[in-house]
Amino acid sequence: MLIVIVTLGIVFAITQSVLTKQFLQLESQDIRLDAQRAQEAINKELDTLNKITENWALRNETYRFIRGFDPGSANSAPPDAELESLDMDAVLYFDNHQQLIYGHVNNPLTGEQQAVPADLRALPQDHELFQSDLLATEGTSGILRSSQGPLILSARLVNPGYSEGSPVGMLVLGRYFDRGFVDELGKLTQLSLDVKPVDDPAIPNDYQQAMRTLQKTTDQIVVQTPGELKLSNTSEHVAAYLPINDLDGNPQLILRVDDERHLYQQGVRSVRNYGFVLILIGLICGGAAYLYFDRSLISRLLVIDDGINRFRETHNFDQQIEVQGNDELAHLASAVNATIIELGQFQEGQIEAEKQFREALQNLSLAAVILDPNGRIVFCNDHIVSISGWQHKELIGHSWCARFVPEEQQAECRREIVEAARSGRITAHEDTLFLLRNGKTRTFTWSNTLLYSPDEIVTGIVRIGEDVTERRKAESLLRDSLRETRLHLSRLTALRNIDTTITSNMDTVAKLDSVLITIQESLNVDGVDILQIDQDKKSLVPIAAKGLSTDFLEEQPLIISDPVLTKLLENNEPLILVSPSKAELPIWTKSRLRGSRWIEFYGAAPMISSSRLIGVLEVFGRQPIEIDDGWLEHYNSMALQATITLENDKMIQGIQHANHELVQAYEGTLIGWARALELRDKETRGHSERMMDLTMRLGRRLGMDAHDLEVIARGVLLHDIGKMGVPDYILHKPGPLTDEEWVVMHQHPQFAFNLLKNIPYLEGALEVAFCHHEHWDGKGYPRGLKGKDIPFSARIFAIIDVWDALTHDRPYRPAWPEEEALNYIHSRANTQFDPRVVDAFIKMQQESGLRETAPLPVHFVLD
Repeated sequence: MLIVIVTLGIVFAITQSVLTKQFLQLESQDIRLDAQRAQEAINKELDTLNKITENWALRNETYRFIRGFDPGSANSAPPDAELESLDMDAVLYFDNHQQLIYGHVNNPLTGEQQAVPADLRALPQDHELFQSDLLATEGTSGILRSSQGPLILSARLVNPGYSEGSPVGMLVLGRYFDRGFVDELGKLTQLSLDVKPVDDPAIPNDYQQAMRTLQKTTDQIVVQTPGELKLSNTSEHVAAYLPINDLDGNPQLILRVDDERHLYQQGVRSVRNYGFVLILIGLICGGAAYLYFDRSLISRLLVIDDGINRFRETHNFDQQIEVQGNDELAHLASAVNATIIELGQFQEGQIEAEKQFREALQNLSLAAVILDPNGRIVFCNDHIVSISGWQHKELIGHSWCARFVPEEQQAECRREIVEAARSGRITAHEDTLFLLRNGKTRTFTWSNTLLYSPDEIVTGIVRIGEDVTERRKAESLLRDSLRETRLHLSRLTALRNIDTTITSNMDTVAKLDSVLITIQESLNVDGVDILQIDQDKKSLVPIAAKGLSTDFLEEQPLIISDPVLTKLLENNEPLILVSPSKAELPIWTKSRLRGSRWIEFYGAAPMISSSRLIGVLEVFGRQPIEIDDGWLEHYNSMALQATITLENDKMIQGIQHANHELVQAYEGTLIGWARALELRDKETRGHSERMMDLTMRLGRRLGMDAHDLEVIARGVLLHDIGKMGVPDYILHKPGPLTDEEWVVMHQHPQFAFNLLKNIPYLEGALEVAFCHHEHWDGKGYPRGLKGKDIPFSARIFAIIDVWDALTHDRPYRPAWPEEEALNYIHSRANTQFDPRVVDAFIKMQQESGLRETAPLPVHFVLD
């Protein structure tokens, strides 16, 4: 009976709690909707005010009033008295300089007009209204806390009609957000409303609590039940609060909406009636149930419970629980008896399995141990006994951590075992130090497994381990070897990269920059520079640096007596300073530090060439660097590579200078030959310059690069050198040549070939001297070459040679007019001359007026 009554009481309590919460939620939703209606009413008032402001701001009268306002004129009055009838508490006109030109403000207490307060005069500047994008398109409306009280206002820029020109000013309309305004809202929404300033020191506690809640949430409405307001649930009202923000988005007012608790009170009455009915039903059913259960169930359940308790105390797997009947309780007793039998069989199997497991561990050639949840040894095989030096009796029951773990690690060992037993998680594989009885340690790798009871409780830890001391030593040696190999490989790569840089076509600055980057990365330093000794100036000249400030690039005096320099010369080895004092540093480095002391590592390696110190390779580190013989050897190698870079660059510059002088000598010789040929052939002075000028211009027009132009220029100078083999009586004969004389004359290209063929420098120029009398149709001499088999340079010069011959006097005829010579050359296209070259030549001459000249190549300026 008591159980039924208690059950019914619990059901009623739960039902009452659930239903009460439901009614409270409905009540909260209802008051929240009321608050939203109040917010919508305020927004509607703002929209109405904004529309009125927009209408008046767009009127031409308003525009003309602000545009033509004259403070000294008696006619400077508001544009229409109708605006005064709109029941506005504030009407403000501002010009485009944000200055108030007219204002009408009512006193909130008396309703009489008063002077415009200072905060309303500064309204545009304080709230940056003229800079608002919304003001220009939709206007700005909202709440303003003024010195006269809160105002609900609207502001709009005044433009000429509906144009988008520059505004002439701004119109502001407003009403006081006072008790009267709140009452109007209450009548409009049929709600009970109240409003308080948020900074009112006398604001009631419920408002203060609502403000604190609003600050902690993004919800703009807070509903407070009577419990939250510290009122009883019998209170007749519930309230909702919402903040009202000003123009700048800051809360200035808090509005309260309260309502009677119709829903909750009706729900409470319904729950109570339900409770009374439930109690009555429970009393009737409970009495009947008690009579039935007492006779048919309870006494038999007590028999089963007594049998289970006896089994727990005795662990007698042979006992049986006897319950009369053939119903569910009799079946339950039979199931309990079967479970007891199965537990007995399981225990026997577990004992046998544990025996076999221990025998397997004993036969392992690995160390094997079983620990209890506290870390005590409950089993260990013979292998662990033989390697540890302990006896079985000295291990069983003792702490694993105390016997086999070094002292400094024992606390952590105990913590890990306890945590594994508690959490059921353990590290499956790990390497640890294994302490022997003699105090020595070995490295073992362990496989760990947890043992569980039938009810999933950790009963022990099995550890099987192998001595890997020698294996780990070998692995460590291998890792060290691999690390050294990688280091040597990186250093060899750095040397190879520098070798590649030295032999590249980069200029000196780029080479040194690349070399220093490689040195900086390879030596793992923060800064590196090269100081070159200038024996003439007796100074050290920084010629390249990386990772250093500009102070380190200043030229430094070379002091022969500097002990650092002396040591470098005597030992021919790098100077290394770790965390040096300023006094230890070289004089040339001290002067560049300028009082700072960021260097924690300094190195200076001599750069020696032919037993002569030519410079110093310096390295700098902001942190000390661990160095060894390999690092020092690599540093020396880097200094040698830097020396080779400088010396190689110096050698290349010398070769280039010698080559330049040789080229100048060759070209001077060619010019001399050209002069000699002019004298022998009785050509006028300027013949060579004239021929070369036209050839260069035509070759450039046909796409020849600078190198090809220089080669063809040499050919032009030597084009008639073969005539040195032609007798003077033939060369200077005033009349036509005989057939026999033409045979000799046609041999002069061959004479030129025989004369120049063994001079490699003139290999390209030989094409002009040897082939400029070949014809496009294959009827030229000396070899009868045809078309593109004739070298391109010879095809170009063939036209220039004929042009010059036709347009200048010869012993046997006067010069042709230039137009006639052009026609002749044009007529010989596709027979004597390459047609493409002919077209280019004719266009060139026509565009240049037949007289324009072009500058000669730089190496061929003839005096």
